[in-house]
Amino acid sequence: MITAVIAEKPSVAKDIANVLNVRERHDGYLSGNGYLVTWAFGHLVQLAMPDAYGFSGFRRENLPIIPQEFKFIPRQIREGKEYKSDPGVLKQLKVINEVFAQSDRIIVATDAGREGEGIFRYIYNYLGCRKPFVRLWISSLTDCAIRDGLDKLKPGSDYDNLYRAAEARAIADYLVGINSTQALSIAAGQGIFCGRRHLDTGASLQPCRAEGGTGALAGAGAAHRLLVGADHYHHAGAAAEHLLQRKDQRHPQISRAVRQRHRDR
Repeated sequence: MITAVIAEKPSVAKDIANVLNVRERHDGYLSGNGYLVTWAFGHLVQLAMPDAYGFSGFRRENLPIIPQEFKFIPRQIREGKEYKSDPGVLKQLKVINEVFAQSDRIIVATDAGREGEGIFRYIYNYLGCRKPFVRLWISSLTDCAIRDGLDKLKPGSDYDNLYRAAEARAIADYLVGINSTQALSIAAGQGIFCGRRHLDTGASLQPCRAEGGTGALAGAGAAHRLLVGADHYHHAGAAAEHLLQRKDQRHPQISRAVRQRHRDR
């Protein structure tokens, strides 16, 4: 039986390969002793940009941008005014796909947490893989910890809810970032980037506007009040609901869209 192992980054894959006595090097993976050990480079798959849904440019009439179905695509890089798939990401996804195809099962060795779970599941779903997988859940990369974790592999289904949390967080971040960036840029007449992490900072900048502050600092504080209000930025779902209330009811509720996405799998 051939077992694939996927880690979140090359250095972790190397540590696990050493414990498994996997020594033969290839482009994008290691092999030996019945294992194929490969890796990601963080998030290889991401939510598609607004252009993928037919929303071009920054236009007031498009806001809020709330796709009826969210698309996940290979990570992109910006060239000029356009985005294109990162060639290095496409190459590694091809390697991972070939590794999975040769394997009978997969050991998920991405980081033990919400983001790590999301990184693997986005790749797994994007590739349309249906191979069974189990979870290596460790918080240390010592040889002893890795061996102990390999002896206590857990069913992948145990972490389905963790994946759903990762996906919901990614969608909330996307909605807040895309809509607040475009709204602020349209209002200011120039490009202003605003995302979830900026909103928390924006809360502390609100006095700037009261004292006559202008520009991006005051705008960030205003965006925080608009999108989050009195809540902490972690409650980005509330911002999505606020945006929904600002538009007619042609768009479904975000929670319904996320639930439907999982039912369709």
